[in-house]
Amino acid sequence: MPTSSNHPLTVFIVEDNLIVRLALKMRLEKVPGIRLVGEAEDGQEAVDKVLKIKPQIVLMDVGLPSMNGIEACRQIKKSLPDTIVIMTTLHKEQETVDAATAAGADEYVHKESDDSKLIEAIQKTTAKKMFTKYSAADQL
Repeated sequence: MPTSSNHPLTVFIVEDNLIVRLALKMRLEKVPGIRLVGEAEDGQEAVDKVLKIKPQIVLMDVGLPSMNGIEACRQIKKSLPDTIVIMTTLHKEQETVDAATAAGADEYVHKESDDSKLIEAIQKTTAKKMFTKYSAADQL
């Protein structure tokens, strides 16, 4: 992870299925450099909590009650554009991927992927954000 143990990456999980949410938490709690800072089970709750907590990374399910993950992503990115949103889903349809990307999602990970794909997505998007941020600062 591109962070020190003094400054772990803060991650917020949005998943309506309790079993999947608990599995994600268990997977991520084992990863050095990651600190879980909250969770939500529907889109509106996710938007409300993420805007308050301001985590660095949001793992967001696409299919959520009250507000789907794509709309929740759009609202989060509008207020917190530097927050990394990684969509997690069982959907493989290209139009779902395109809609998530259009909403501002930084990455898209299939739920049936092994742990390494999720960790790789977190590392890749975090490294890309840091590179972009420092490259922009160098140009000043």
